[in-house]
Amino acid sequence: MKDEYPKLENKLNIADDFPFPSPGEWRAIVEADLKGVPFEKKLITKTYEGLDLKPIYTQEDTKDLKLSEFPGSGDMRRGFGFSGYFKNNWLITAETSQPMAEDANKELLEGLNSGATAVSVVPDSVTKSGRDADYARPGETGADGVSISGYSSVKRLINGISPDIPVFMNCGYNNIPLLSYFNTVRNGTGSISGILKGSIEADPMSWLAKTGSLPFPAATAVKYLKCSLNWAKENNPGLRTTGVDTTPYHNAGASAAQELAIALSTAVYYINSLIDLGVKPADTISSIRFTFSSGNNFFMEVAKFRAFRVLFRNLLDAYGVDPSEALPFVSARTSEFYYSRYDIHNNILRATTQAFAAVLGGAESITVVPFDSVSGGKSELGRRIAKNLQVILNEESKLSRVIDFAGGSYFIESLTSELALRAWNIFRTYEAEGGIYERIQSGKLQAELEEIMNLRISDAAKRKTSVIGTNVYSNVKEAAFTGYKADLNEIYKKRADYLKIYRIAGDTSRHKTVIKKLEKLASDPDENLVSTATEAASEGATIGEISQHLISGKTQPVSVTPLKIRRLSEDFEKLRDRIAMHKTQKNEHPAVYLMNYGTVKTFKARADFAKGFFETGGFNIIYPDGTNDIGLISSEAAASEAKILVLCSTDEEYEQVIPLLLPVLKKTAPDKVVVLAGYPKEKAADHKSSGIDEFIFLG
Repeated sequence: MKDEYPKLENKLNIADDFPFPSPGEWRAIVEADLKGVPFEKKLITKTYEGLDLKPIYTQEDTKDLKLSEFPGSGDMRRGFGFSGYFKNNWLITAETSQPMAEDANKELLEGLNSGATAVSVVPDSVTKSGRDADYARPGETGADGVSISGYSSVKRLINGISPDIPVFMNCGYNNIPLLSYFNTVRNGTGSISGILKGSIEADPMSWLAKTGSLPFPAATAVKYLKCSLNWAKENNPGLRTTGVDTTPYHNAGASAAQELAIALSTAVYYINSLIDLGVKPADTISSIRFTFSSGNNFFMEVAKFRAFRVLFRNLLDAYGVDPSEALPFVSARTSEFYYSRYDIHNNILRATTQAFAAVLGGAESITVVPFDSVSGGKSELGRRIAKNLQVILNEESKLSRVIDFAGGSYFIESLTSELALRAWNIFRTYEAEGGIYERIQSGKLQAELEEIMNLRISDAAKRKTSVIGTNVYSNVKEAAFTGYKADLNEIYKKRADYLKIYRIAGDTSRHKTVIKKLEKLASDPDENLVSTATEAASEGATIGEISQHLISGKTQPVSVTPLKIRRLSEDFEKLRDRIAMHKTQKNEHPAVYLMNYGTVKTFKARADFAKGFFETGGFNIIYPDGTNDIGLISSEAAASEAKILVLCSTDEEYEQVIPLLLPVLKKTAPDKVVVLAGYPKEKAADHKSSGIDEFIFLG
């Protein structure tokens, strides 16, 4: 007789066994679990963009969105192109800011030989401002980028780099001098053949906001944009010459919505101003490279890049430009705003998240800033990790094999639309009040960004925003990473000595030719400026000479309040630096003694809070076992090396122990500061009168 086994007669039907709750049913259960705490207060997240993020998103949230559109069509949230990265992978940029051109060239070639597909060059502020290296103050030359004073600097900079490799360079308020050097090297005296690819751009609005000045009126800056744009269209098709860089605004505190609004308003300013000079909107749009920072808020950053395309599609429609006729180029750069000098390897994780968001958002080129960039120099290790990070995302994670990662996500699609609408409303406000130039001149933009910055700094100070290794989980035994720092005095001397020889090189006729070309530059019609500047450059004119002749006679320089740029962790770093200096000068590590009263259950939560609180400032924490012996606590606290004593227990215990402990402490350790962990509001005045000096608490 066969064994009989039970059979599963009914088919498994998950939908019947686990019925799908409606949003209303789900919310009712959640509100019951909240036990009277308002749903909006506990589960709705407020953002710096002014948006409310819900704890859960459903199909209902996207019912009015056109999510069936293909990439490259419709509102273009899914991409400017129909094939995503399949046809045109994002460009992995190797960036250099080495002071000396030959050293910068070495870095670029190393990057290109190990996975990078484009290069980015950061000129120093002296170069961007149109001054020769030897006319700068010692310490300025090469402090924040490559020092370039003549076409030979550019020749050394791009030596060995194929013409097929895109080169990105933000030249500041005017790109004609540097454009003339590249043109000389690629097509003239430099004899490195080939047209330019990438973007050699000027962004006078960003420069004005960041530095607070332009050497000539904004209208003159726009005329120079027209000159470079028309020259590139005729002589170097595909090279972009107009920049819209939002990184200074991001580093001054801007929210994602403000970044987008500023980008749109800046683009509109350039497009409209160039229309007045006879340039077609499509030509201006084709010349623009947008550069956005990619920050730590992962989903917001993904939505930012997608929302930008939605918004720019609106602009295309407004100007009557078909996407097949003209589109801008979109670059991303990981955000140093969130980098820290302490526990520095966390910057690698930050950069990974930021780069990942930029890829998912659809950026066309990405620059990952090395993890040690905020420590005075970018090491070979830092550069290699920055480049390899993108190679891994591309080659190992295969992110280039998916056309639209976020397509159909209830959360990201909703966030994209909400962010686009919020940014559009801010943009309309800007335009109604005169546009980006008027807003920068009036100081309104700087003020509104400073307001958001102050809120960010306050949230970090209160640990509403966590900066791992800085305001939470600080390692007090770790020193700040210093990294490699160039000898700026030596660099200044090298560059100054070189320029002195460079200026007197050649015969008298050569110098007369240079002077003649420069005089022609000052009087030439705008259309010929790049060609005339190239003629002067090829004869040996320096960047200071070319820039001064472009400025000559252009009165009315512009002056505004500059943006206040900082990093989120700077205040904490200053505290840590002060402790480090004290340790060096006094040969002692300032300490905090925790007076843990009661059992582990009563003191641990606040003791751990106090430990983390003071470690963010770099203090050494003395963390003894808990006890109910007030005499023991007072004697050990008085005998400790610590000048700060923190009482840790519950509010109920404080009422009993403070009246007994504090009188003793004030006699045995009168010079020590006594801090209470927590803030019993109704008893605070009593505790203070008993001898408590300070309170630490979340708030």
